[in-house]
Amino acid sequence: MPALNLPRVKQAQAISGDTLINLPAAALEALVNGTLDDANLAANAPVKLVTTLAGEPARAGATRLLQAGSSRLLVTYDATIGKYVSDPQFFVSQHEATSTISASPVAMSAAVMPKVFIPDFKAFYDAGLRPMVAGISKIDPSGAVTGSIRVEFFEFAANDTVGSSVGVGPALTHNTDTATYKSVDWSFVAISPAPTDAHAYMEVQISVTSTGCGFSDSYFEMRWRQN
Repeated sequence: MPALNLPRVKQAQAISGDTLINLPAAALEALVNGTLDDANLAANAPVKLVTTLAGEPARAGATRLLQAGSSRLLVTYDATIGKYVSDPQFFVSQHEATSTISASPVAMSAAVMPKVFIPDFKAFYDAGLRPMVAGISKIDPSGAVTGSIRVEFFEFAANDTVGSSVGVGPALTHNTDTATYKSVDWSFVAISPAPTDAHAYMEVQISVTSTGCGFSDSYFEMRWRQN
C-alpha cells in the first residue's frame, strides 16, 4: 500500500487503548503510514497510572504514576542506572554540638533534626521500590574525637510506642580536629527485614567517641528507586 500524504491536516486526535492522544499532523501521518511506534506515542500521552513497574518500558524519560496503598508517587526512568526513580525530598539540621559520648548511633534531638514521616512505606516496598539516600554534613571534632552521622529507617504502625529498624544508610565520619564537609552521593539502602508495618520514618543519628564534636549544615535527601 502506498504511503498516504496528509498535507492539510494541522492537528488531530487518535485513540490508544482507552487514552485520547492529541497528535500533530506529522505524527498522525506517521500513524496512518505505520511508522509511529510506542516511543513516539509516549511523548504525547498523559502520565500512566500503574500499581507495579514490572513490564514498564526501559526508556529514558518514561514517566509513571505509581499507586501504592493510599499514596501516589511520580517516577521517571533514569537510563544512567537503568531504574525508575522518584524526585527527592530533603530535610536539614542547623547545628548540634554533642557532649554525650555514644559509640552507638543515637538520634539527633528533634528540635535540630525532626523525624521525617514516610507514609505507605510497606506498600511502596511491596510495589518493588527501595530507598536511596544522599547527604552532606560539616563535622567538627575537637581533638582526637571521631564523629559520625547517618540516616536510619524505622517502620511503625498505629499505637506503636517505638519504631523497628529496617535499614541504615551510609555513615559520614570524620576524626581530624578541623571542621570538614563530608558527603555521600545517592546510595541504595538495603531493607531488612522486610517491613510488616504500614508506615516508616527516617531519622538522623550521630555517634561520637568523646565529648566535643559538632555537626552542622547537614542535609539529607531520600528518594525511591526501583529494586
